Amino acid sequence: MDIEADIEAIRSLSQEISKTWNENDFEGYMALMDEEAMVLLANGPTLKGIEEIRSLYSNSFSKNSFDLTTTTEEIHVGGDIAFSRDTWVGSANPRDGGEPIVFDNKTIFIYKRQTDGSWKIWRNIYNSNTPPPTE
Repeated sequence: MDIEADIEAIRSLSQEISKTWNENDFEGYMALMDEEAMVLLANGPTLKGIEEIRSLYSNSFSKNSFDLTTTTEEIHVGGDIAFSRDTWVGSANPRDGGEPIVFDNKTIFIYKRQTDGSWKIWRNIYNSNTPPPTE
C-alpha cells in the first residue's frame, strides 16, 4: 500500500465533499457515501445507512445554498480505514431569503476503502466550535 497516495486521496476527497456542498450537488455528495455510512449528528440522532442520510440531507440541500470552506487539519490511514479531522467554516443561506446560518464546525470523517481501491465516507461526526447562546 502507498500511504502517501492514500493520504492524498483522502485530502482530495475532503475537498470534494466541500465542493459538492458549495455547488449544491446533492447526488454528488451522496455518491461519496458508503452504503453503510453513519452520521452522528450534533444534538441529534445517529443516521444509520444511506437512506436515513439521504432523507435528512436532501432537505438541507433543497432549502439552502452553502458557502463552505474546509480545512483539513489531520489525516491518518490504517489499512482500509482512514480518517480526516477538518474544520468547516461558512454559512447555510436559506433559499427563501431568511437570515444565513453561520457555522464554525469541527468534524471527523472516517473513510472506508472500497473494493475498487477508492475511498468513501463511512462515518461522520461533527459539532460546533461556537458555544450555545446563554439566556
